[in-house]
Amino acid sequence: MSFKEFDILIVGAGIVGLATARALKIAFPKSEIGVLEKENEIAYHQTGHNSGVIHSGIYYAPGSQKAEFCLTGSKLLKDYCVSKNIEIDACGKLIIATDASEEKSLNNLMERGKSNGIKGLQFLSKNQIQDLEPYATGSKGIYCPTTTIVDYKVVSQYFANDCVDLGVSIIKNSEIHSIVYSDNKTLHLETLKDTFSTKNIVNCAGLNSDRIAKMMGLDYGVKIIPFRGEYFELSENARKFVKGLIYPVPDPRFPFLGVHFTKRIDGSVEAGPNAVLSFSREGYSRFSIDLIDTFETMKFLGFWKMARKNVRTAVSEQMRSLIKPIFLNSLRKLVPEISSKDLINRRAGVRAQAVDGNGKILQDFYLIKTKNSVHVLNAPSPAATSSMAIANHIVKTVKESFVL
Repeated sequence: MSFKEFDILIVGAGIVGLATARALKIAFPKSEIGVLEKENEIAYHQTGHNSGVIHSGIYYAPGSQKAEFCLTGSKLLKDYCVSKNIEIDACGKLIIATDASEEKSLNNLMERGKSNGIKGLQFLSKNQIQDLEPYATGSKGIYCPTTTIVDYKVVSQYFANDCVDLGVSIIKNSEIHSIVYSDNKTLHLETLKDTFSTKNIVNCAGLNSDRIAKMMGLDYGVKIIPFRGEYFELSENARKFVKGLIYPVPDPRFPFLGVHFTKRIDGSVEAGPNAVLSFSREGYSRFSIDLIDTFETMKFLGFWKMARKNVRTAVSEQMRSLIKPIFLNSLRKLVPEISSKDLINRRAGVRAQAVDGNGKILQDFYLIKTKNSVHVLNAPSPAATSSMAIANHIVKTVKESFVL
């Protein structure tokens, strides 16, 4: 077993971890910085299953970190992609209301978007909706021209390349089993093969971020509850139904955006996702069950409080998962000509959603700092969009708190 020493270790080589490692090395070029990744490749979980949207920030509460980081991060990310010749497509987003109650929510969304400083937002009439998306239907819409698409695995690889060029060590196949303090407050992270010594930790472990914090003896009263989001791909013949991004008006009670149509940078189109409880933090199939993950969820009182508040929604989402015609009907509210034969290649991602002990689903990012650690305990969408802004925020926190 080898022993390696660092000034800062980042846990997790998803897009946020890699962006953070890159930014920290630029800010502290003389520091030894490493990234530990438990898988044998980077961007394997949430980043690798991301739909690839660079969000504008229209959904998020004014003054929240999501609003701030998304607006700043989207510009940083687009500029980075241009500088690296990474393919992006500013295809824009259409958000559609289908009845009077949704129109009221749509009006609120417009006000939120304007408060967040998003440029170019415009209301669309029913006819204007069909001018933009000929197969879509709705009574009123919002068009957001700044929404863009990209492949986040490609971006992550460029971040990783930058890290290596700058001298950051990216160490794969390194799942952490324990974190212990030595007498001089140095942290020792043990894996099956190696022990890593570090003065400071930045926890970007996503689906396992709460566990990493717990290994350090920290409990902030939140638990990662995994939600599986299931997609279908549209058949090649059905791609004509969608020119860009078509979304419903989201339910403001939840951080999920509802089933929608997403054009991908490779020209394919995804339809989904739903949001159902996963019985495994890395469960990309409805049949995936991890007994430890399930036990941890079920013993958490906050989960049961959340479940009790949202029984009807949970049942609805589960039915949409199990019964394809129900899933299809949700999509047909936006694009009526979609049929069952158009939905192929079912796949899924898992969202790391933090829930507190009172059953509250955390809507905003949740970053906690100590004297020698930063923990990113809630960073679902738009974390990929915001990755460079989150990284800059962590750099600022490190400058204020860490001893290097």
